Amino acid sequence: MDAVQLIERPPVSEPAKSELHRNLSFYALWACAIANGLGEKVFFVALVLLATTANHANSLVSAISIALAVPAVLFGSVAGVFVDRFPLRWTLFLASFLRMALVLALPLAGGNLGLLLAFAFGFGLITQFHNPTFTAAIPAIIRREQLMAANAFFTMTMIATLITGFALAGPLSRLTGLPRIHLVVGLIFLIGALSVLFVRFPPFVKRKEEVFLAQWRSTWTYLQTKRYLLVGMSQVMILFGTFAALNVLAIGFSRDVLHLSDFGIIIAAAGVGMALGAMVMGRFGACFPKQRWIFHGFLLAGSSLVLLALSHSLPLVLLFAMLTGVAGAMIDVPVTTLLQEGVDEEMRGKVFGLQSTLMNLASTLPMAFAGPLADLWGTTAVMVALGLSLVAFSFLRSMKEQS
Repeated sequence: MDAVQLIERPPVSEPAKSELHRNLSFYALWACAIANGLGEKVFFVALVLLATTANHANSLVSAISIALAVPAVLFGSVAGVFVDRFPLRWTLFLASFLRMALVLALPLAGGNLGLLLAFAFGFGLITQFHNPTFTAAIPAIIRREQLMAANAFFTMTMIATLITGFALAGPLSRLTGLPRIHLVVGLIFLIGALSVLFVRFPPFVKRKEEVFLAQWRSTWTYLQTKRYLLVGMSQVMILFGTFAALNVLAIGFSRDVLHLSDFGIIIAAAGVGMALGAMVMGRFGACFPKQRWIFHGFLLAGSSLVLLALSHSLPLVLLFAMLTGVAGAMIDVPVTTLLQEGVDEEMRGKVFGLQSTLMNLASTLPMAFAGPLADLWGTTAVMVALGLSLVAFSFLRSMKEQS
């Protein structure tokens, strides 16, 4: 029997689900998620607009994206060690408050690209303390049997803020004027910081603090004793790597196969599918074992990608893109729940900090290789190969669990 199966639980009863929605701390944490999700997206667009006011080069957008992502690769696992040393409430509050302060100072950069990149790097660095803290906060305030529904809810929130944030950023910048949009973003982060104060966290137990380097190494030792956590992380990495590659491949596929100038419609369809999938997981996720959802999620994602790549009709492409998004939720929600259930409380910050590092690496590397491979073999061939790889992975993983 796979070690993951040892922490499976019976289906959640309807009373347990209703208790989740009577949990005021859950909604306070949800308000924090909404504010920080919207703030991140609007801040990114504001940086891009400020950087490209005089120069419209696409490379500037890439430079800002890299500056935001680099701290995750360099400091994600390091930040996780600090997260476990301090109360969740004040770490979350301080992260949101510091992001607010940094955004309010944005006018100091003007249109200077170097300073804008420094602001992006600083924002990304603070984010590395926020994200693992938020992930660790969910199992701290929500009962174990309610985690699947809660994670589905937060996944829908993530997708909604992603779409809404990018949609609102342009109109907000025109309404307030680009030089003053930082005030709106700062207010959004202030709301996120204040909402944390309404979350009822369990009492913080201060543990004996080891030397920092020893604590960082202990994360790897801990994961070696719980290999199923590494399996879960690898599944999330494959999922995020797939969607990162799809972001790149969608550009050439839209242009060369569909003859469209707007590739965003494919990504938007996948986002809508992921939101729908999260709704399904929230309602029915606890009805079946998590490993079964994950297996069928990878199988559906791979099959949908292959069919998408072979389709030349826009309606079919959008349908299969949505199914790919649904599959993403079928993987992400149960894997995240398994990780939250399986990680001991005193290790959550370190493990989720390391997960942040690995997820960003998993998103960066496929983006680097997908473009050159598509130039060499064509977008259709690369997408088919990617889809078949996911199908093969689902069967190989299933065979290993049964052996």
